[in-house]
Amino acid sequence: MIKLYISTFNKPIDWIHERVDIKFVQPIEVGADCRDQFVYELKDNTGDNISWDNALWGELTGLYWIWRNVKFSDDDIIGFAHYSKIIDIQERTIHRLFEANQQPFWIVKRPFTMCQFSYKGKVGKELSIIEDVLKKDYPEYYKTWQELYDDTGMNRVGIQGANDCQMFYASSAEFKNYCDFLFSVMFKVREMCGDGDQEIPPYFRRYCALLGDRLLSVYLKTRKINFKEFRAYTPDITLLRRIKDDIRYYSGVDKTRWYKQRNERKRYVRKDSMWAINM
Repeated sequence: MIKLYISTFNKPIDWIHERVDIKFVQPIEVGADCRDQFVYELKDNTGDNISWDNALWGELTGLYWIWRNVKFSDDDIIGFAHYSKIIDIQERTIHRLFEANQQPFWIVKRPFTMCQFSYKGKVGKELSIIEDVLKKDYPEYYKTWQELYDDTGMNRVGIQGANDCQMFYASSAEFKNYCDFLFSVMFKVREMCGDGDQEIPPYFRRYCALLGDRLLSVYLKTRKINFKEFRAYTPDITLLRRIKDDIRYYSGVDKTRWYKQRNERKRYVRKDSMWAINM
């Protein structure tokens, strides 16, 4: 059975039922321990949870809760997405792909260009710490990390992007394997980094979420797992934007190279961005 969990933060997800025909769609309120207004009953602050630490983990507190508190059968397919975006795929296609492909197999979001792990040009110390953790305790994953990301956390030139945002479908066994890896790495990073830089805006202080986004591609490529990529659907993205994204994806445009060339040419700084070049 396909079981799709949607992380939400007091936001309705009615549009998802109109977009995809998946029968089991379960919203989970993330960061529930830090607020008192909710749309849905299921919350991430019961049982074994890290809901209290949502300011650093973002939607990953919901993923953690599912991993630690829900029992799945061997034939379940676990999906994860967000209140504002999902993988644009129907239930029958998911079943067909899992039946046709040798396991392990994943369905993931198309790669997205990872910007620098920085705020106003300053690279966060957490980046070097996760690299140290991977190098020491997970050397095979560290090698893949080095192939994918440069010393600012941005995709290396020639790499189309990373399968980020923790949006996927996987077997229950693979879901467990991935969460074992993801949280074992990130708990070590969390312990070493503490509460992060308190002087930067809350969005950029979420280093567990932002670095965790980079680990799905590392996991898939290191373990040489077969996967299929699909477009993410967001309701407020126009049809023209989706067509442009399709063209970039199928033509293999290297957006990392494009970003770097634009920045070098214009000395561009975008406010409140995870990448920047100092003026």
